[in-house]
Amino acid sequence: MFACVMIGAAGDLSIVAGAERIRRIEPAPPFTHRRAFCGDCGSALGELHSGGMYILAASTLDDDPGIRPSAHIHVASKPDWYEITDGLKQFAGDYVPPS
Repeated sequence: MFACVMIGAAGDLSIVAGAERIRRIEPAPPFTHRRAFCGDCGSALGELHSGGMYILAASTLDDDPGIRPSAHIHVASKPDWYEITDGLKQFAGDYVPPS
């Protein structure tokens, strides 16, 4: 699924408020990604603390995280009308940046 997300080491992610309202959905095999949602409004949060990494929906951030995109992933599923023009690397599916 095409989306704007942030990926990093699970130990680097701190949830400063609202952790008690996070709800998780455990996947049925063969799927492995656990999904996290806000229990109040249903907003998708991404995949938090799974397999030593996090995948966080960038739309959940209130403040500028101080980092910028390094690549585009899952571009095979982006809408035809969405143009990527920034020159960053593009990956048809998954990509995990080196630590």
